[in-house]
Amino acid sequence: MDRCPVEIVDDIFSRACTDGGLTGCSLASVSKAFHAVSLPHRFQSISVHSAAQIDRLLQRLEDTPHELRRVKHLYVNLPSIESISETRLPPTNACRIERILCLIASDLEMFALCSVENWESLLPVELPALRELTIYASVSASAFTHSLQAPRLERLHIASYHSLPDNIDACITRIAPKLTHLRINGVAQDRPNGNLVDALDVLSQNTPENFGFPKTLQQCIIAQAASRTLWYDNTQYLYTSVASQLERIGAEDTSGRLHVLKISPFKGATMYWDTSSFDHQAAEVKLNWLDRIAGGQGCWDPRHIRVIPKGKERPWEEAMQGLAAF
Repeated sequence: MDRCPVEIVDDIFSRACTDGGLTGCSLASVSKAFHAVSLPHRFQSISVHSAAQIDRLLQRLEDTPHELRRVKHLYVNLPSIESISETRLPPTNACRIERILCLIASDLEMFALCSVENWESLLPVELPALRELTIYASVSASAFTHSLQAPRLERLHIASYHSLPDNIDACITRIAPKLTHLRINGVAQDRPNGNLVDALDVLSQNTPENFGFPKTLQQCIIAQAASRTLWYDNTQYLYTSVASQLERIGAEDTSGRLHVLKISPFKGATMYWDTSSFDHQAAEVKLNWLDRIAGGQGCWDPRHIRVIPKGKERPWEEAMQGLAAF
């Protein structure tokens, strides 16, 4: 510190504090000089993994001046239903998170939420600086219609959902008019998908005048999911109705924007909302969050996009037959 200008140390600390808070806390405990220089960057990147941590973070933010609580990257992992019942925590986590978002709204650029609770609004708080949003929670159609706007939002990842609105394309355009990347996981027959299939069909035809999605959209990834209802023989036809439509749309896409991923086998599925695999999915969301902070592609990595090839007949059959082995 004696030989290196403070401005250079400050820049180094700013680049180092991107791992969810561990580096910021470590730097603060090295010395008084490190504590002072790292102070503006301590909250730059934060990850919380329990209701108790959410409480402590909220209290700390409320006690910290605005100029020292500039959070750019936030990852929240709410406790599972089992954890809530064991610790008897009141079901007010959503309110706490909304309060945290209000305190950091002006600086937040990347937000990832993992929760087994209902998330009633995609954006319950105005976040003018937000550029990337990932939601892995029980999201219903009303969460889209009740959402506030994010004028700078460029990447939206709906990592799971319960239902989609009838005008999903128009809702997304209203929420994020400058959206460039969209990913929706867990598309399946056993849940209300609104007008998603029709909107994707229009997108694939590359006719901008008919777009319901933002005209700035460059990439749209649709990840299908194997459904538990496939265990019942009489459900097979119902499920493959949506699968076959998505297969056709993905194969006939002329826009270059649409990528339809193959169905994931249920046992190892990473696209399906299921509390039994919540911890695994939340860990994956965090890894993608950290990768994006570091400048990586995260869930947008083209190498992880399996496009349905033209001429491939019923690609979902292989996944469906594979379920019998589990």
